[in-house]
Amino acid sequence: MSALLARKETRELLRERSNKSLDYLNQQAGKLRESADVIVRKGKEFIGPHCDSVKTDTQAEKQAYQEERRENLGG
Repeated sequence: MSALLARKETRELLRERSNKSLDYLNQQAGKLRESADVIVRKGKEFIGPHCDSVKTDTQAEKQAYQEERRENLGG
């Protein structure tokens, strides 16, 4: 009987420790998300308002490359 009790206590201890570890990891993940948001915001401020135009230009270049590639493969 005492072996069963010891196993139950061990499981409870492990469960408690894993819950504490999970809570800690969730807190750290939250801090990382906040830091990433700050970095992204500062990066956008640094780049300035033309940030969206850079993204649009990149997308347009990608589309042009894909269209050219399709034409060259087909012809």
